Amino acid sequence: MGGGGHARVRPPPDRSRPMDTETTLPPDSLLGNTYRIEALIARGGMGEVYRARNETLGTLHALKIIRQDLAGSSTMVELFRRETMALRQLRSEAIVAYDGLFRDERGRTYLVMEYVDGPSLSRLIAAKPLSVEDVRRMAINVAAGLEIAHDKGVLHRDLSPDNIIFEGGDMMRPKIIDFGIARVGGADEGTLLGGQVAGKLSFIAPEQLGRFDGVVDARTDVYSLGMVMAAALLGRKLDMGRSIETALAARQAVPDLSGVPEAMRPIIAAMLEPDPDRRPQSMSEVILRLYTPGSLRSSLPPAAAEATIPAGRVPARPRRSMARALLPWALTGLVAAGLVFAGLVYRDRIAGLFAGPGEVAPPAPRRRHPHRRRPRRPPQRPRRRRPRPRRRPNRPGPAAASWASSARAIDDHRLAFVAVRSQTSAKTSGRPA
Repeated sequence: MGGGGHARVRPPPDRSRPMDTETTLPPDSLLGNTYRIEALIARGGMGEVYRARNETLGTLHALKIIRQDLAGSSTMVELFRRETMALRQLRSEAIVAYDGLFRDERGRTYLVMEYVDGPSLSRLIAAKPLSVEDVRRMAINVAAGLEIAHDKGVLHRDLSPDNIIFEGGDMMRPKIIDFGIARVGGADEGTLLGGQVAGKLSFIAPEQLGRFDGVVDARTDVYSLGMVMAAALLGRKLDMGRSIETALAARQAVPDLSGVPEAMRPIIAAMLEPDPDRRPQSMSEVILRLYTPGSLRSSLPPAAAEATIPAGRVPARPRRSMARALLPWALTGLVAAGLVFAGLVYRDRIAGLFAGPGEVAPPAPRRRHPHRRRPRRPPQRPRRRRPRPRRRPNRPGPAAASWASSARAIDDHRLAFVAVRSQTSAKTSGRPA
């Protein structure tokens, strides 16, 4: 995976978690008379995630259920309810889709979600650090998904490399998962959950540890995304403490980013400011700064640049699509064909006027010269056909490079669209952009 563009990455095999441990749902079991369990995907501290197939539709789903030893915990049930409330109102390409919350005949509650077939970010960076370009593309798409969540009043609060999955290994198709400790609706719920800090200690913001009055908002997710970006570029997470005391000490200042590539260092340093007021104030601002680090306006395509012009100027007329551009020529061709057809019909009718009753005007005979005869040609020998040369197999050449360049251009324009949409959304909602 080079620095020229996004790529599909083949992750190393995940051997970090044995799958032969005792699970809540054994393989091939049927849950709710609908979902056939195929395999255990993940097992965390609160629940288990399975790959399951809908027996009626034949579709694959990710099925999340509370661990058997925690099934009676009211805290776990509340987390499931919270995740359901968060996912049911979010619709984004960068957020895993919600399919429903159900209860089987034994009273077990389970959450059914979109199944994403691909590696997590933590698995990818365990193999090697990601390139600047791949991290930039990933971060823009993740920030766009979080921006939609923030607009709906949902804060993730647990963003980490474990909770970002790349569909098919494509760096342009990240999916945010695990909204189990999300804050929904803007309620002040504090920073502790069941007596423990809400979120992974290596990626949470200082306010999640009680600093700055413990107030969490969109800037909290901005901090966590900065930690994720730094880990992706370094191939390891930053050392931000392993206890509450050491974690607080590590967040007194911006952490050491000397190993982060220089192109991404300023934006990540801004996102990791301890004081929320000194960070980018929204995901819209993060997207705009990530689109072209250090020089956004100079490289935005024309469509994106026009979206940021000051009020009072008339925006340039958008370029017409290829179909609209060819429409006048197509109409001209149809009119010309109609005129030719009408002329032929008119000629036949004029010829019919000079024919007698019941007669049809004969076609005009071809004129031949009475004394000119066509010379007879001597018989010719049949020509021998030369054998056609065998076709050589196609080899990658300039065309392949052209296609790759076109794909990168499409991705760049998509990222530009995300940036412009974020800026427009920020303006209409009154948020800083």
